[in-house]
Amino acid sequence: MPKNKVSEWSATASNNTDIGGINIAEGCAPSGINNAIRELMAQVKDMQTGSDSDGLVVGGAFTCSGAATFSSTVALGSTATATTQSAGDNSTKVATTAYVETAVGGSTKLADPGANGVVVRTASATTAARTITAGTGISVTNGNGVSGNPTITNTGVTSVDGSTGAVTVDVGAKIAALDYGAVGTYVFGYIATTGFSEGSTVSGSSIYPAGLYNVNTVGADTTPSGITFHRGSNALSGTWRAMGRQNFNSGGTTSRVTLFLRIS
Repeated sequence: MPKNKVSEWSATASNNTDIGGINIAEGCAPSGINNAIRELMAQVKDMQTGSDSDGLVVGGAFTCSGAATFSSTVALGSTATATTQSAGDNSTKVATTAYVETAVGGSTKLADPGANGVVVRTASATTAARTITAGTGISVTNGNGVSGNPTITNTGVTSVDGSTGAVTVDVGAKIAALDYGAVGTYVFGYIATTGFSEGSTVSGSSIYPAGLYNVNTVGADTTPSGITFHRGSNALSGTWRAMGRQNFNSGGTTSRVTLFLRIS
């Protein structure tokens, strides 16, 4: 059978008695040697270009000093060493461990926080492991996220009163506990200014607490024959909303009394 490509050559020299059908056995005609040499060169060239479809097995180290192009899957049967590329090289080349460390390392590297948990950045190139923890009325499952997503469950909302369970607010008690003049409280107040309408906001510095009284009564008759008011000497603080309307037509010195609600 003629040996038409390199893979058909024998590792035993005496078995190579032809090349491409040209006789090169012991005692062959000298006239065939030049043809045999030309055939040898052609077969080596076919192997170099890959046109003979022969595989290539390298028993020792394989060094490629130029670009290598692989048109199919490359199987590496042992450790492969590639040239380390620079950190700025974004081309499609084999990346070694050293290259990866260089490319993502340094001051921009995401540091290992040293423990399991939710990773947070606390400073440049510094991380910490955090754990979602339970609180009053709240339970947490898998707070560090190792076994799955953390789950937060409401086990009893803390109410305004400080107890657990449904939120309940004793509005009356809360209002009753407010200090005089606190936000949310009302005052019957005197103000000497131009008229204003309900909903207007007024500075507390121009409002004085006031009260009405009957200026004249006759005997046991409590029907007032005249109503006037008395005001305190200390103005209020904060901002108030007028809950009633006062005369717009009187002069700026006319005294006005109505109900005010502190809003801030």
